Amino acid sequence: MTAPRTRGASSEHGARMYTALSRQLSGPLGNVVQQHLLESCSRNPITRELTPALILYIQDESLKGKRAKSIATGILRELPGMAESEAQQIAQSVVAIASLSLERARAEELGLHWYQWEAAGNSCVHKSHGALNIALVRWSDPPAPESLIGKISTDRCHPGEAVRCLCVPLPITDLREVSWPAKVFWQGRLEKMKRSQFRAIWGQG
Repeated sequence: MTAPRTRGASSEHGARMYTALSRQLSGPLGNVVQQHLLESCSRNPITRELTPALILYIQDESLKGKRAKSIATGILRELPGMAESEAQQIAQSVVAIASLSLERARAEELGLHWYQWEAAGNSCVHKSHGALNIALVRWSDPPAPESLIGKISTDRCHPGEAVRCLCVPLPITDLREVSWPAKVFWQGRLEKMKRSQFRAIWGQG
């Protein structure tokens, strides 16, 4: 039976994880992740006014295993006068976007340019995000969910990027995983496509 991990062992494990991930992100993958992170933060109403330096600071602190409350302290040093609750919300948003940016970079590195939007299966799901449930979406073309249900909005996002969004992206590795005809976000709108129709755009990044 494996002995329970002590606090010191847990810290050591976390340090090894941070070192390994930092090494991975110091290469070409890291540049892509940062590009996606900054691009996504520029679309988010909560993070779009942050400087790139502050966004990357939050990302690095999260990689070290710091929680949002701890990261918020650093944000307040850079933005004095901000409410602590707002700083924590900023930290939570950037951490979530950073995680998604890494997931996207890894998927695209494998040639997986499309994912299936899986809406959170509870009452907290945004109505507009529910409309995107099981839709196929291209990483390079995030939708503006509110506009899809008739509201005026240009705020584009991937699952998990919007405030309190618990949706997740499921990268598509095989078209046999999809039930056809499928709902596809394409050229600014949702439409039903047969497998043969989707295959024509499948390889587009």
